[in-house]
Amino acid sequence: MKKNFLAFILPILCLSQNYELGKVTLDELKEKRHPLDTSAVAAVLFEKGKSYIEYSNSGELKLFTEVETKIKIYKKEGYEWGNKEVSFYIGGVEDENVQFSKAVTYNLVNGKIEKTKLNGDGEFKEINSKYWSTKKITMPNVKEGSIIEYKYVIESPYFSKLNPWYFQYVVPVNYSEFTVQIPESLIFKSYYRGFLTPKLTNEKKEKRVTHVGKTRTVATLSSAASTKYDYNEFVYNELITKSVLEHVPALKQEPFSNNLKNYISSVEFELSSIQYKDSPMELVSTSWEDVVKRVYESNEFGGQLGKESYFEDDLKSILANKPDSDKINVIFKFVQERMKWNGYTGIYTEAGVKKAYAEKVGNVAEINLILISMLRKAGIDANPVVLTTREKPFNLFPSNTAFNYVICGIEVDNDVLLLDATDSNASIDILPTRALNYIGRIVRNNGSSSEINLAPKKHAKETYLINATVDTEGLISGTINEKYFERAAYVFRNNNANLTDESYIEKYEKNNNGIEISDYVIQNKRDVFQPVIIDYKVRHTGASELIGGKIYFKPLLHFGMDENPFKHDKREYPIDFISPFADSYTINYYIPDGYVVESIPSELNVKTIDNIGSFSFLIGNTDNHIQIVCNFRVNAPFIDAEYYPDLKEFFNQVTLKMNEKIILKKL
Repeated sequence: MKKNFLAFILPILCLSQNYELGKVTLDELKEKRHPLDTSAVAAVLFEKGKSYIEYSNSGELKLFTEVETKIKIYKKEGYEWGNKEVSFYIGGVEDENVQFSKAVTYNLVNGKIEKTKLNGDGEFKEINSKYWSTKKITMPNVKEGSIIEYKYVIESPYFSKLNPWYFQYVVPVNYSEFTVQIPESLIFKSYYRGFLTPKLTNEKKEKRVTHVGKTRTVATLSSAASTKYDYNEFVYNELITKSVLEHVPALKQEPFSNNLKNYISSVEFELSSIQYKDSPMELVSTSWEDVVKRVYESNEFGGQLGKESYFEDDLKSILANKPDSDKINVIFKFVQERMKWNGYTGIYTEAGVKKAYAEKVGNVAEINLILISMLRKAGIDANPVVLTTREKPFNLFPSNTAFNYVICGIEVDNDVLLLDATDSNASIDILPTRALNYIGRIVRNNGSSSEINLAPKKHAKETYLINATVDTEGLISGTINEKYFERAAYVFRNNNANLTDESYIEKYEKNNNGIEISDYVIQNKRDVFQPVIIDYKVRHTGASELIGGKIYFKPLLHFGMDENPFKHDKREYPIDFISPFADSYTINYYIPDGYVVESIPSELNVKTIDNIGSFSFLIGNTDNHIQIVCNFRVNAPFIDAEYYPDLKEFFNQVTLKMNEKIILKKL
C-alpha cells in the first residue's frame, strides 16, 4: 500500500511544482505539512543553481554563480529557513561580490496571496576577517505556512574552484538542479559526496564573444585626439553539465554527529588543467605538498615564525631554573595565560605576532605561531599543523582554501603532541572540539609535510566512587567522589570552570531533581595538567520509589543513561564520539535494618564487534551491603556507519541494564 501511495503522490508533486520564482500558488500556501515527511519544519520546494565561466569583452575570465531558491515554512521551528547568508572572498587583488534580488515572502491572508518584499533593513554585510565577508538576509513577515523566495549572484575573478552545491539539507528538498557551464579549454574534476546519485546530462554548445579593443590616438596640430575601436569575434565551445536530484529526503541530525556537510549529497568542481587550442596542456591541480608550501612561504604564516626578539626576555624569565622536561608545559601555560583569543579563525595572521603579543590578543594563527616560535627558541621541535575546523566540510581534494585553523605539533618518539593555546582549558594533546576534524597536516621548516591524525588517543576517563545508605523512607544519602581525566576534565572545565561553587551546586541540583549537595570541595579546577577531583555529600529524595512497602531504585542513580541515544533503524553516516571514553563506577549501598534484597539486576558482560565498545556490570550483596562495579567503554572516537546496528544494540543493552532496579523489601 505504501509503495502504491508513493507511486501516486510523486507524479503529483512533480506536476504541481513550477520551478520559477514568482509562481506561488494558493495550494502551496495552504499546504500544512510536507507530503512525504510530515515531521519536516520546512522544505526546499526547489533550488536551482548555475555556475558559469565567461569571457568578458576585454577577454578576461570571470566566474558567476546564480542561485534561485523557494522554501516552504511549515512550523515555527522552521523560521530559521527565512534567513540566508553567503560568504565571499575579499582577501585577494580583487574582491568577490554578492547581490541578492527577488527576495519575497508570501503568506495566505483572508484567502488571498500577500507579498512582502525584502527591504534594506533585512540585508546585512558582515566582515569575518580580512579574507572573508558574509552577506546576510532576514526575510520579512515569516510565519507558519509562509513561502519565501530569493535569488543571489556571486561574481568572482577566481575560478579554480566552484562553490560547492548541496542537493540535500536537514529538511526535504523537492527538486535540486545544478548546472555548470565551462569553456572546454578549462578542464574540471568533479567530486560527489553523500549517498544519493544525481541524474547527469552533458552537452556542448558553441558560444561567441565579441572582443572589443581600442586604440587611442594623440592630438596633433592638425587633428584632435580620437579613439578607434576594433571588434573581433571569438568563438569557443562551452561544456554544460546538469545534475538533478528530486524528492531528496532530509538528512536527519542524530546524536554524535560531526558536520553534516561532510555527508550531505553535494558536488564540488576543481580546475585540473587548461588546454587551449594548438597549445600544450597546462596542469593546474595542486597537491597537498604544494598547498602547504605556499602557506608556509606566506609572510603572514612562515614569515611570522622567524621573529623572536619580541618575546626573548620573557622566555628567559619563565624558563629560568626550569628543567628541560618542564619546558613544553611552562611555555604552553605562559602563552595560554598571556594571550586572549579574539574569536577569529584562519591560518594567516591579521595584526602580526609582534603586535598581537604586545596587545595580548590575537587570532588563532597569531597565538599558536607565537607558541611555536617560543618552543623552537627553547630547542623544542615544534611545527604548525594546519587543519579544517568542524564547522567546515572536510576537503575532498587539495585546495588553497582547504585550511582555516592552525595549531602546534611537537614530534616526539614517532608521535605528535598537539597543542592549542587559544583555549584556557586545553592542555597537551587535549584540543578544543572545534579543532577535532579527523586529519591535519604538519608543516615543517625543512619544507616537508605529513598527514596528522587529530583524533584523541587517550580515553576521556571518568570515575565515580559512591558510598551511600538507604533509609526506610527511601532517602539515599552518602558521599560521592568524582574524578575527570584527559578530555573528560577538559569538558568539565569548559562547562563549569567559570562557575562559583555555589553556582555549580545550584546548576547540579536543578539538573537532577531531588538532590541536595553539601560539603562540596573541588580540586584542580583550573590546573589543566591535573585531573579534576570533586568530593561532596549528597541527599537524594528523588532516586527511589516506595511501592507496597518496597523500595525501588536504579543502581547508578542519576549517573546512568535514561535512554538509548540511537533510535533510528539505520544510519548512513559515521558516529563521532569526539574521543574514546571510559566511565567507571564503584558503588556501595547499605540497606536499612529490617529490609532485605528482594531483587537485584543480573550481571552483564558485553562487547561489540571488533571491541569498539565494552560494558561490564558486576553486583553482589551480603547482609545489608550491596556492591556494584560497572565499567563502560567506547574505544574509538570515530565509528563507521557499518557498525551502527551492532552499536545500537550494544547501547540498548547498556541502557536496559542501567535502568533495571534494585528492589528492597521488609523482612
